[in-house]
Amino acid sequence: MSGREAGHAVSLGDRLQRVGGKAGVGSVAVAVLLVGGSLVADILRGQELFFELSGPLLCFLGGLLSFRRLLRLGPTRMARDENTIDGGTWDEDSAQYQEEQAESERKRVDLVLTHLGLWIVAVGVLVWGYGGLLLGLAL
Repeated sequence: MSGREAGHAVSLGDRLQRVGGKAGVGSVAVAVLLVGGSLVADILRGQELFFELSGPLLCFLGGLLSFRRLLRLGPTRMARDENTIDGGTWDEDSAQYQEEQAESERKRVDLVLTHLGLWIVAVGVLVWGYGGLLLGLAL
């Protein structure tokens, strides 16, 4: 993406809102606040404690995002949904078509948040495993 659409600059928040909805924006905000806040706290204290401890919390947040669809649907409904083959056509004005479109959008958001969650888990593992070392080198 070029960062510009229709002649207007597009911010990262706007992109996250468009691709991952409120959950995407909120998750990234929580991750940034968690890591940033713990990093600032450790720098101000001159110790290596909170930054490293934010790693497991990032892993937990990323795991929740990665399994969002399962948490949203539950195991029974997700299994049924995975086994449904749909090749029909819809009248675009029908309520059934609108519901199908809404469900398609929810599935797209689930997929985007699964991808985002996996990246948050990866960063969390690095912070968890090497946060003290990296912060120690920086201080």
